[in-house]
Amino acid sequence: MSPYSFERFPGEPILLFTFTGKIDHTTILQAFLDGNPLIEAVAADGFTRIYSLLDMRGTEVTFADVIQIVRRTKEFFWEGQAVSNFQPFIIGTGAMLKLYVEIIRQENNFGLQIPMTTTIEDALAAARKMIVEAARTDA
Repeated sequence: MSPYSFERFPGEPILLFTFTGKIDHTTILQAFLDGNPLIEAVAADGFTRIYSLLDMRGTEVTFADVIQIVRRTKEFFWEGQAVSNFQPFIIGTGAMLKLYVEIIRQENNFGLQIPMTTTIEDALAAARKMIVEAARTDA
């Protein structure tokens, strides 16, 4: 069984990546590579920003994993792609998830904030609110 799955909310630029079990940086990167067709579908529908809900509630992550995930995330996403088109949300409450979010907040130079929620519904509502606010700003 794969440690991740992904789906798109139809008609919206919102993707849900669900991770389970023991994960590390290779799991995260492979999930995004495997999810690339969904990312391309969002762009093909004319959306310029992708909202990724990362459900990490069922994961096991060590401190060493967090450090590697931060390092590789920065290399893969923030140094290799346009971060202005990507908005992640972390779903979960674990100490290692909080550590990851705090390190990214402190280290990134792009002003990206990563909201944390406890449920998919809360993350979805937050993403939809951001979409509405972005539409107002762009208008």
